[in-house]
Amino acid sequence: MRRYESVYSFMPAQDETARLDLTRLSHSELKDYGNKFFAASDCWRAVECYSHAIKKNGSVSTYYSNRALCYVQLKQYDKAFADCRRALELDPSNLKAFFFAGQCHLALGQYDEAITKLTTAHNLALESHRNFGDDITSVIRVAKWKRFEQLNEKRRQQEIELQV
Repeated sequence: MRRYESVYSFMPAQDETARLDLTRLSHSELKDYGNKFFAASDCWRAVECYSHAIKKNGSVSTYYSNRALCYVQLKQYDKAFADCRRALELDPSNLKAFFFAGQCHLALGQYDEAITKLTTAHNLALESHRNFGDDITSVIRVAKWKRFEQLNEKRRQQEIELQV
Protein backbone atom coordinates (compact mmCIF):
# COMPACT_ATOMS: atom_id res chain seq x y z
CA MET A 1 0.00 0.00 0.00
CA ARG A 2 1.30 3.45 -0.85
CA ARG A 3 2.11 5.89 1.93
CA TYR A 4 -0.63 8.34 0.97
CA GLU A 5 -3.34 5.68 0.96
CA SER A 6 -2.54 4.50 4.46
CA VAL A 7 -2.26 8.05 5.80
CA TYR A 8 -5.32 9.28 3.94
CA SER A 9 -7.55 6.47 5.15
CA PHE A 10 -7.67 7.53 8.78
CA MET A 11 -7.12 11.30 8.76
CA PRO A 12 -9.87 13.85 8.40
CA ALA A 13 -9.38 15.89 5.23
CA GLN A 14 -9.11 19.23 7.02
CA ASP A 15 -6.10 18.13 9.08
CA GLU A 16 -4.33 16.01 6.54
CA THR A 17 -1.91 18.47 4.98
CA ALA A 18 -1.07 19.78 8.44
CA ARG A 19 0.00 16.28 9.49
CA LEU A 20 1.73 15.34 6.26
CA ASP A 21 5.33 16.22 5.62
CA LEU A 22 4.78 17.33 2.04
CA THR A 23 8.51 17.70 1.49
CA ARG A 24 9.01 13.95 1.93
CA LEU A 25 6.42 12.85 -0.62
CA SER A 26 7.27 12.35 -4.28
CA HIS A 27 5.81 14.70 -6.88
CA SER A 28 3.55 11.87 -8.04
CA GLU A 29 2.25 11.24 -4.52
CA LEU A 30 1.66 14.95 -4.07
CA LYS A 31 -0.40 15.01 -7.28
CA ASP A 32 -2.44 12.05 -6.00
CA TYR A 33 -3.09 13.88 -2.73
CA GLY A 34 -4.06 16.99 -4.67
CA ASN A 35 -6.54 14.92 -6.67
CA LYS A 36 -8.06 13.51 -3.48
CA PHE A 37 -8.37 16.93 -1.88
CA PHE A 38 -9.94 18.32 -5.05
CA ALA A 39 -12.42 15.42 -5.13
CA ALA A 40 -13.29 16.30 -1.52
CA SER A 41 -13.87 19.95 -2.61
CA ASP A 42 -10.86 21.13 -0.62
CA CYS A 43 -9.30 23.29 -3.33
CA TRP A 44 -6.91 25.15 -1.03
CA ARG A 45 -5.23 21.95 0.15
CA ALA A 46 -5.23 20.62 -3.40
CA VAL A 47 -3.43 23.80 -4.51
CA GLU A 48 -0.89 23.26 -1.75
CA CYS A 49 -0.22 19.70 -2.89
CA TYR A 50 0.03 20.61 -6.58
CA SER A 51 2.34 23.52 -5.70
CA HIS A 52 4.67 21.17 -3.82
CA ALA A 53 4.57 18.74 -6.75
CA ILE A 54 5.54 21.60 -9.08
CA LYS A 55 8.44 22.53 -6.78
CA LYS A 56 9.68 18.95 -6.99
CA ASN A 57 9.13 18.58 -10.74
CA GLY A 58 8.09 21.68 -12.63
CA SER A 59 8.14 19.98 -16.01
CA VAL A 60 4.83 18.12 -15.70
CA SER A 61 2.06 19.96 -17.52
CA THR A 62 -0.68 18.12 -15.64
CA TYR A 63 0.36 19.58 -12.30
CA TYR A 64 -0.17 23.09 -13.64
CA SER A 65 -3.51 22.30 -15.29
CA ASN A 66 -4.74 20.56 -12.12
CA ARG A 67 -3.80 23.58 -10.03
CA ALA A 68 -5.42 25.84 -12.65
CA LEU A 69 -8.71 24.00 -12.16
CA CYS A 70 -8.49 24.64 -8.43
CA TYR A 71 -7.88 28.32 -9.09
CA VAL A 72 -10.89 28.40 -11.45
CA GLN A 73 -13.03 26.91 -8.67
CA LEU A 74 -11.62 29.51 -6.25
CA LYS A 75 -12.31 32.30 -8.81
CA GLN A 76 -8.63 33.27 -8.86
CA TYR A 77 -8.54 33.70 -12.60
CA ASP A 78 -5.14 35.42 -12.90
CA LYS A 79 -3.47 32.48 -11.18
CA ALA A 80 -5.49 30.04 -13.28
CA PHE A 81 -4.42 31.82 -16.49
CA ALA A 82 -0.77 31.72 -15.42
CA ASP A 83 -0.98 27.98 -14.76
CA CYS A 84 -2.78 27.34 -18.05
CA ARG A 85 -0.09 29.28 -19.90
CA ARG A 86 2.68 27.29 -18.22
CA ALA A 87 0.87 23.99 -18.85
CA LEU A 88 0.57 24.85 -22.54
CA GLU A 89 4.23 25.85 -22.75
CA LEU A 90 5.11 22.39 -21.45
CA ASP A 91 2.48 20.56 -23.51
CA PRO A 92 0.78 22.50 -26.34
CA SER A 93 -1.83 19.74 -26.65
CA ASN A 94 -3.01 19.91 -23.01
CA LEU A 95 -6.70 20.20 -23.77
CA LYS A 96 -7.63 20.68 -20.12
CA ALA A 97 -5.44 23.78 -19.98
CA PHE A 98 -7.30 25.17 -23.01
CA PHE A 99 -10.63 24.25 -21.41
CA PHE A 100 -9.80 25.89 -18.06
CA ALA A 101 -8.45 29.00 -19.79
CA GLY A 102 -11.72 29.15 -21.73
CA GLN A 103 -13.68 28.92 -18.49
CA CYS A 104 -11.65 31.82 -17.07
CA HIS A 105 -12.35 33.97 -20.13
CA LEU A 106 -16.03 33.11 -19.89
CA ALA A 107 -16.20 34.06 -16.21
CA LEU A 108 -14.52 37.39 -17.00
CA GLY A 109 -16.92 38.19 -19.85
CA GLN A 110 -14.26 37.73 -22.53
CA TYR A 111 -16.50 35.69 -24.77
CA ASP A 112 -14.52 35.70 -28.03
CA GLU A 113 -11.39 34.52 -26.22
CA ALA A 114 -13.44 31.92 -24.36
CA ILE A 115 -14.88 30.55 -27.59
CA THR A 116 -11.40 30.36 -29.14
CA LYS A 117 -9.89 28.44 -26.20
CA LEU A 118 -12.91 26.17 -25.79
CA THR A 119 -13.03 25.38 -29.50
CA THR A 120 -9.35 24.45 -29.40
CA ALA A 121 -10.06 22.15 -26.44
CA HIS A 122 -12.96 20.59 -28.34
CA ASN A 123 -10.84 20.02 -31.45
CA LEU A 124 -8.03 18.47 -29.40
CA ALA A 125 -10.55 16.15 -27.76
CA LEU A 126 -11.83 15.06 -31.17
CA GLU A 127 -8.30 14.55 -32.53
CA SER A 128 -7.27 12.44 -29.57
CA HIS A 129 -10.57 10.52 -29.55
CA ARG A 130 -11.22 11.54 -25.95
CA ASN A 131 -14.85 11.64 -24.92
CA PHE A 132 -15.82 14.54 -22.70
CA GLY A 133 -19.48 14.01 -23.37
CA ASP A 134 -21.17 17.35 -23.71
CA ASP A 135 -18.89 19.13 -21.21
CA ILE A 136 -16.89 21.18 -23.68
CA THR A 137 -19.66 21.79 -26.21
CA SER A 138 -22.10 22.91 -23.52
CA VAL A 139 -19.63 25.52 -22.27
CA ILE A 140 -19.04 26.65 -25.87
CA ARG A 141 -22.81 27.09 -26.26
CA VAL A 142 -22.93 29.18 -23.08
CA ALA A 143 -20.04 31.36 -24.30
CA LYS A 144 -21.71 31.86 -27.69
CA TRP A 145 -25.02 32.74 -26.04
CA LYS A 146 -23.35 35.22 -23.70
CA ARG A 147 -21.52 36.80 -26.65
CA PHE A 148 -24.83 37.03 -28.53
CA GLU A 149 -26.47 38.73 -25.53
CA GLN A 150 -23.53 41.12 -25.19
CA LEU A 151 -23.71 42.10 -28.86
CA ASN A 152 -27.49 42.53 -28.64
CA GLU A 153 -27.13 44.82 -25.65
CA LYS A 154 -24.49 46.86 -27.46
CA ARG A 155 -26.78 47.17 -30.48
CA ARG A 156 -29.70 48.26 -28.27
CA GLN A 157 -27.54 50.92 -26.65
CA GLN A 158 -26.51 52.20 -30.08
CA GLU A 159 -30.16 52.37 -31.16
CA ILE A 160 -31.02 54.34 -28.04
CA GLU A 161 -28.17 56.76 -28.70
CA LEU A 162 -29.41 57.30 -32.27
CA GLN A 163 -32.89 58.16 -31.02
CA VAL A 164 -31.68 60.83 -28.62
